Amino acid sequence: MILLILVLGNLTIYYWISESPRIEDLLINLSATFLGILVTLFFIDRIIKYYERKEWEEFEGIISNQLIDILFTLCNILNISSDLWQEWIRIFNTNQSKKEKIKQYIKIFQTIKINKDYINTIIMDDHLIDFFSSGYNGTYKRLDDFFRLYNNKLSAEQNIQVINLKTNISNLINNMNFFQSLNFIIKEYKVPIQENNINDFMQNARETISTIKKLLDSI
Repeated sequence: MILLILVLGNLTIYYWISESPRIEDLLINLSATFLGILVTLFFIDRIIKYYERKEWEEFEGIISNQLIDILFTLCNILNISSDLWQEWIRIFNTNQSKKEKIKQYIKIFQTIKINKDYINTIIMDDHLIDFFSSGYNGTYKRLDDFFRLYNNKLSAEQNIQVINLKTNISNLINNMNFFQSLNFIIKEYKVPIQENNINDFMQNARETISTIKKLLDSI
């Protein structure tokens, strides 16, 4: 519509100012007008796309930083052995980005031998159960809120891994709920801790770390 108005306006002006208008001059004039309009539209389109891309890159950075912050918090409550706590404190105090700290922690978690005695301590300590339970529940809520806000902005792979991570954290929450009941039963009835109770928790923690790695690699 704008293009048509410009062409008609150009024709009107041409006939007004020309004493003897010729078809050749008219075609030359129209060609110049079209070319000028196309060049202008091209540069306007490039400028608009540039600022749209810049805004999206900034927004994408905000989304990535929020997700990294959630993963960083989750790593803090995956320290299920005294050795992992020591390594986490060491990594935490290094001068690296949160993303690099998480990567380093994942490598350690996947290679370190987990001391089951610490998990026994968790089961028997009400404060530790509360610490891990509140940590997992809080992280689950943050991740769920993040997913509700940004799932349409994430890639297909990121959506899959966020859903998987929510499942992993839900399993850890179930472990803590069971440990709470187990704590009461052990204290009241002197029932021994079963090996499979510890192994299930350890397996869920390992699967959580594996999902964190996949999600981090997609950022």
